[in-house]
Amino acid sequence: MALSTPTRIGPILEAHRKWLEKLPGGQQADLTGAVLAEARLDSACLRRAILRDANLAGANLTGADLSGADLTGAVLQGCGLGGADLTGADLSDTRLDHAWLEGACLAETRLVNTRFTHAALDRARLIEVTALRADFRHATMYDVWLNHSQLTACDFGYATLVRARLTQAVFRACRFVDATLEASDGSSAKLLDCDFRKAQLDGIKLWKADLARSQFFYASLRGAQLGAASLAGADFTSADLPEARFAEANLMGANFCRANLTAARELNARQLGVARTDFDTVLPNGARGPYARGSGAEKPGRR
Repeated sequence: MALSTPTRIGPILEAHRKWLEKLPGGQQADLTGAVLAEARLDSACLRRAILRDANLAGANLTGADLSGADLTGAVLQGCGLGGADLTGADLSDTRLDHAWLEGACLAETRLVNTRFTHAALDRARLIEVTALRADFRHATMYDVWLNHSQLTACDFGYATLVRARLTQAVFRACRFVDATLEASDGSSAKLLDCDFRKAQLDGIKLWKADLARSQFFYASLRGAQLGAASLAGADFTSADLPEARFAEANLMGANFCRANLTAARELNARQLGVARTDFDTVLPNGARGPYARGSGAEKPGRR
């Protein structure tokens, strides 16, 4: 149903409510192609509604219930969705650029080619989402939840994910170029073939994480916790890792050429012996590489 004005939405919402409650006269809301730009729909119940290709740019959907809704191809640019419930919604090809989603619930959503550029997602819950080629560039995502999610080829370039919760999430071939993930928790996460060039990862927790083949060129990982993590084939060329912790981490084939490992902790000779270092690597004891077995350079403060 195409609408040219939001004035007709009231009866549709009432019929939809009856449909949800299985009352006489109920009808599922079908707002396919509707033009509802800048509409006031705060706290509206659009659960399981059909909103394919709808234009809701600049609309106020604060606190709205959009759980299970079909928003495929919808335009939600600049939309207010603070505290909204989008659990299980299909947001494939949806445009949410510059949208405000603080505290919104996007658990179990489908995010294929979804755009969140410059969106505000602070404290949003994206738990168990399935995302493919979603675009989060320049988004603000303080305290965001991404636990148990599956994300492939997504772009978080220049995004802010301070204190993000990434535990047991799976990221494949995702880009985090110049992103900020300080004090985030990625314990037991899989971050495979990802690009973290110039990312800020100071104080991040990556205990038991799998970082296989990911790139950390010029990234900052000061005080990062990498205990029991797999860094096999990861590239830390020119990365900054002072006081990072590596207890029981797998460094097989990891590249630390030109990296700064000053005062890095819980490294042993076996670990550094299977990693790549060069004459420009700064080893845990402050000496220049390459690392030589028996030198004791794996221990901070010993030269």
